[in-house]
Amino acid sequence: MSPSAPAFTQLLTIAAALALTACNVGGRQGPPFAEAFPDATLLVTTSDPLAVRLQLDTVQLPATTAHNDRLLELLRSQTQISAAHLSLLTRAVATENHIVCSTGTRQWCYGTRGRGQHAAVIDQLLTEGADKISNIDRQWFGELIGVSQSDATLRLYVDRFLARVDDGSDQALTEMLAAMPGSPTTMPFLVEHLAPQGRLDGERGWLTFATLSFDSDRTALLRALAARKLPIDGDRLVRVMKAYSFDAGREEAFALLVAAASPLDDGHTRAAIATFSFDSGRAAACAALGRQDTVHITESQLAALMRPFSFDSGRLQCVQTLAGRVFGESTIADAKAILRTFSFDSDRVQATKVMAARWQQLPLTDRLELLDTFTFESGKNQGTSLLMK
Repeated sequence: MSPSAPAFTQLLTIAAALALTACNVGGRQGPPFAEAFPDATLLVTTSDPLAVRLQLDTVQLPATTAHNDRLLELLRSQTQISAAHLSLLTRAVATENHIVCSTGTRQWCYGTRGRGQHAAVIDQLLTEGADKISNIDRQWFGELIGVSQSDATLRLYVDRFLARVDDGSDQALTEMLAAMPGSPTTMPFLVEHLAPQGRLDGERGWLTFATLSFDSDRTALLRALAARKLPIDGDRLVRVMKAYSFDAGREEAFALLVAAASPLDDGHTRAAIATFSFDSGRAAACAALGRQDTVHITESQLAALMRPFSFDSGRLQCVQTLAGRVFGESTIADAKAILRTFSFDSDRVQATKVMAARWQQLPLTDRLELLDTFTFESGKNQGTSLLMK
């Protein structure tokens, strides 16, 4: 049975938190491999792979061709091998550990994916071992793909074993990802395999999104989910926007989601734009709205969208990019609300130029009243030339 959504999120958040403990390390402090494993066949015969896995994380591994050849020889000596034992062989290959994720009792060490003189050995073990795997579960599947060094090897394992270990449940995804925290393979696995296959459709994808720690990863997953053309409602849009740390990520996320969102109401649109920290981001969001043929707003809604901006320049950009999406009849109240949002007459004049075709349809008395929103006579004069045609 799948766990509840909160439980699923909590479990994956723990896995994501492990990734945040990443640090550069200079080496291992345990005994040499030959001392800890005088008989290396233990790697393929042990009845307690997890205990050996924990021990492997501490020993000093020989960065030699002879050691790597011995690991390949051990694999080739087996007609069948469990995923757990194959994982032990890959973990016995020396790498420059750039990432270490630790719970205090377990740790995951990864080098830069696909780089270093020993990366090819790991992939060779995985490739040759794939034909010999006799049994595999979610944990050891995650361990194996977590150390894969190339897209080709990742695809080999996904194509061969994913359907066997992933039944579409939240629990299945939790167990796979919890076995590879901090792995540089995590995002390719999510966006190039799980998402395109529909395995992140629905709540499964959004719960996974909630566990990600970095804006770049969030956006990569959003692109993959958007490609599935999944429905987005206003509540979801606002939650996604709040998850981002920086405006650069929010800009791309908003553009992706607003194109897929069902018609947004005024409240959700304003709440989403309010998540931006700076006017440049808010302006980019308004521009994204302006590019959507399905967006139709009133002048009252336009005024509301302008209010979160800190400066007139941003407010003016909002008017300029959304004016073409304003429908319905103008009212003097709405027109005044738009102009009163500005601090300076020069920007009121520019906004009036943009809206002049609409506001020229107002009754003469309303247009005269609108001129009262200008502070100085020069502004009123320019407004008059625009509105009294």
